[in-house]
Amino acid sequence: MTDAREESTSPTHDTVTLDERQRQLVYALYEAYRRDLHGLKNEPLDESDWEGVVCDDATAYAVQDAVMARKCEALGGYKVSLTSPETQRMLD
Repeated sequence: MTDAREESTSPTHDTVTLDERQRQLVYALYEAYRRDLHGLKNEPLDESDWEGVVCDDATAYAVQDAVMARKCEALGGYKVSLTSPETQRMLD
């Protein structure tokens, strides 16, 4: 793990400097991704180990930004419309 302070670099979110425990979470998430990518034995993260580490949206986005930066990938996704009864039933 690096000693460097990681910050959110997202232009749409507040800049947040991650504390040591949050940087450990970034490392754990990235390592889980890396191990899976290379077909190595991987154990799921225990949610209780990370309880209270991220308590607000700005920090959650900062953690996400830091993981994506380690992956050297751009963040992407898609919007799911929930306006039709059919898509609403899929989530019930």
